[in-house]
Order: sequence, then C-alpha cells, then structure tokens
Amino acid sequence: MPRRLALLPLALLGGARANTLPPRSAAALALKAQAQPAHWFSQQLDHFNANDTRSFDQRYYLDETHFRAPDGPVFLYVSGEAPLYGAPAAGSSIGELAAEHGALVVAVEHRYYGDSLPFTYLDLDNLAYLNSGQALLDLAAVHSFVTAQLRDRHGASGRNTWVAFGGSYAGALATWFRVKFPSLVHGVVASSATLEARASYEAFDAQLGHTVGPACADALRRAMLQLDELLARPEHAAAAKRAFEADALQDGDLRLLLGDAHSMAVQYGYKELICEPMAAAEREGRDLVMALANYTTSFFYPTLEQGGSREYATEYLATLTVDPSTTGRQWRYQQCAELGWFANAAPVNPVRSPLLNEAYQRAACEAIFGAGVWPDTESVNRHYGGKQPQVTNAFFTHGVEDPWQHAGVRQSLGPSAPARIAECAGCSHCVDLRHVSDDDPQPLKTIRAEIGVHVRRWLEEAAPSTRGPWRGSLQEQPAALQSAPFFSLAAR
Repeated sequence: MPRRLALLPLALLGGARANTLPPRSAAALALKAQAQPAHWFSQQLDHFNANDTRSFDQRYYLDETHFRAPDGPVFLYVSGEAPLYGAPAAGSSIGELAAEHGALVVAVEHRYYGDSLPFTYLDLDNLAYLNSGQALLDLAAVHSFVTAQLRDRHGASGRNTWVAFGGSYAGALATWFRVKFPSLVHGVVASSATLEARASYEAFDAQLGHTVGPACADALRRAMLQLDELLARPEHAAAAKRAFEADALQDGDLRLLLGDAHSMAVQYGYKELICEPMAAAEREGRDLVMALANYTTSFFYPTLEQGGSREYATEYLATLTVDPSTTGRQWRYQQCAELGWFANAAPVNPVRSPLLNEAYQRAACEAIFGAGVWPDTESVNRHYGGKQPQVTNAFFTHGVEDPWQHAGVRQSLGPSAPARIAECAGCSHCVDLRHVSDDDPQPLKTIRAEIGVHVRRWLEEAAPSTRGPWRGSLQEQPAALQSAPFFSLAAR
C-alpha cells in the first residue's frame, strides 16, 4: 500500500483543535505545531483531601473571538485522554455555535495528559489522583476561576450561562459534569460519549464487523487467525512480529496493537483505508497477514500511531518515568483502575483475535500496575448512571459506523435528553464535532442543526434566570461524588 501520509490527517484536521483525534496521530501532532497560546491554572492535586495543599499547573485555552462581554455564554470544551493544543476554533461545530451566540470558548486539558502532568514518575502513589472524580472537580475549579476572571476583566455579573461539550471519554465527563454540577453547566452536548463502563467491551468488535461488512470482516478475521497460528509456532513467531516492526512485543500486545490498527481507521470514518488493501490482497492471492503488516507499517504507524509499536508493549507501559508526549501508561491506568472499555474479541464471529480477551487484559493490568488493579465498573455505573444518567438539557450523538456507540445513549432519555444517530457513510466517532463542510452528508447536517436548536433553547431558558454564580467551596462536594469508592484507589 502506498504511503498516503496526508490523507487522513488533513481530512480530520479541519478547523477543530479538539482532541477527538488519536493522541499520537499525525493530525494531532500537526495541531501541536499550530498550538494556540496556552493559559495556566494552579489546580489542586487532591480535591478530596483538604489537608493536601499540593497543586499542579493545568493547561487551558481561551477563544474570545466572538465573546459578547460581559455576560455572554461560556462554552466549555472538555478534553480527554490526550494532549490539548487549543480551543475548538473557526470551522468546527463548536466554533460556529460560539460565533452565533457570542460565546467565550474555554478548553481544559485533562489532568495527567499533555503538559498538565503533576508527576513524571507515575508509580501507583502518584497515579492515585488520576480518575474521573478528580477530573470533574478540576472542571468545577476552572469554572470558579474563569467566572472570577470574567468579573474582574469584564465586569460580568457571574450569570454567564455555561454549556459543556465533549467527545468520547470526554463526552462522558461532560455529561457527568452536568449530572453532578447542574448549577454550574446548563446543558451538555455529548458526542459519542462512552457512558457505560465495561471491563470487557465486546460490542466494539461486533460493531466493527458490521460496519466494515462481511467481506472485509472475513479478510481481517482470517488474517488474525493466520497470525495466531504463526505466533504459536516458535520458528515463525519472530519473523511474524518483525513484519509488523513489533519484535519486542509479547504475543498478546501484538494482538492488541493490530486490533487497534484495523479498527482505528474504521472508528474515524475511513474503513476503506483498511478494507481496500485487504480486498486487493484477496483478489491477487497475496498473503493476508503480510497485507495487514503492510497496512500497519506504511499507514497506521505514520498517520494514526506515530509512536509505533512501543506504546503497546507491556514492558514499556510498566516504565514509571514518562514525558508529556506519551499517554499510554496514563490511559491504561484509567482503564485498569476505573473505566475498563477493553475492546475484546466478540464472542461470535470476532474480527479481532479470539485470544484478545479478558484473561489477557487482566494479566496485562497486573504486569503493568501490580496485583489487584482491575476496574469496579459496577460502582462507576451506579455512581454516574451508566446509559441511563439522571440528566436534563443533554444532547447525545453517535455515528452509525462508530464501534463505541453501544457504550453510550442511543435512545432518547426524554424530551430534554434526546439521542440521535448520524445514519450516513463514514459517520463514525465524534463526527459531529469535526470540521463543518458544505459537503457533509444531510443526516449529519440535520443533527448539527438540531444541536443548534437545543443550545439556543438552553441559553434562552437561562437568560431570565435570577440564580447567582456558584460560590461554594470545592471541599463542599456533593456527598455522592465525595464518597465514590473508585475515586480513592489506595496507594500500594
């Protein structure tokens, strides 16, 4: 397959700086080169311990281009498991809504990612503060800080209406922020929000097979089974790994890498980039494993995973010292300790290797972090509501081709919490947050228009409100948030 390095990044890049892109993709790194000027906030390390005075610098961005001072709305862009290089700008759906409503856009980098890294030595003691509860209280602290800044700089009354936006894991965080702090944020647009924590998320693989279609799914399935046969034979295993430039990986780590290699193009709406070379190999009678290896090394690594195979290696992820350009250890910790979302092989007709299963994931979590680190997803779902969150003024969206959609809200929860699925070719993960184009399919345009209607309604509802700004202390957290057991994985 020829090196088409610019195709996917340019298609994804558009006008958005939102981190709905793979964190080590060429598109994300291109955004890094064009990063907006950053602002910094001294964030409390442990919101659940008033006696812990440690803090770290959290990066955030402001886009005041369209802000109607002093009391215009504030659009909060919630970031997820990747570095953030700017606020969603002109050309993005959020940017267009900001222009329409005179909104200030505030984008907050998630703790432990990018330059918002409290520690570079990430043992369990230092990772203990990386969880969704701390992240939500980060957002509450930034809300309080920005509200004070608006008052001091613009004479704002403190009644600026806030609306949250987020995609994928960040879409879940944005929803949970609305659930836990309804007085701070008046509405939420949650794109491809993965709201239901699951230790083994097999629906991802089942949806992947449905999205790519029977022929492509069969080719990928047979390639993975053939690779499993090679890995089981010591005389062939080393050569097979070498073909994927993954000599240092354990067998299970290679299976995980390849599951991501072929699914990530699908996840971002470009299934033809994996299906076409696999179909060509079948037509021409070429080796399917080598066709997958060629795709992985010539396309996946240069565009979607510029870290190569390294960040899939158990031994590398067990390394305690990290730098801001890496995300693998942090995100794997969130998966192993709290959220799960391990995209394992489906029980029937899997596309991924059948050996990519919960047993592998448990062993990997133990090898990386030690015994006993495994997510209590039932507690997470009880705390936040899973796919039935108690939330109003929420708008949930998914792309029909997105393998992650089954972890989110696909059916409306009521008139004030509708869910919509973009039924169009190439409409996949976080598709509605991307660059807006006249060539977008009509179902996507319709959903964006409906989002606009709801955002307008939320702002109109809030306009006559006499409620004052939130003036509470972060030590006065809602009891349900403060007592969540999965927020306090004890240092070992």
